[in-house]
Amino acid sequence: MGRRPDLGGDAATALYILSFSLFIIGLKQGTHPSTARRGNKIAAIGMAVAVVGPGGRAVIKPVTLGRDFGSTVEIATGLAASDRVIDNPPDSLRGGDEIRIAAATPTGH
Repeated sequence: MGRRPDLGGDAATALYILSFSLFIIGLKQGTHPSTARRGNKIAAIGMAVAVVGPGGRAVIKPVTLGRDFGSTVEIATGLAASDRVIDNPPDSLRGGDEIRIAAATPTGH
């Protein structure tokens, strides 16, 4: 299997604009029962997540959404079990940016 290219710099910006545009189109189609299902599919195209890649650098990976559970969604394709997803990345994050892993904070019971 070939290695997927890192979507850094301008490609990440283009993917963001495409994703945002398709999301808005999907939302508009989601306002009527006859087009809602198609709207959901359109809104899911172009989704991407940031993961920690080799050398502690950000990698932007395109993903396909699966089921919607309300407050969470299933990622159907695009991630490996070993991927370390960056939770809540800043808007300024780009492929190749250095990632510093924060120490885990204890959770109270």
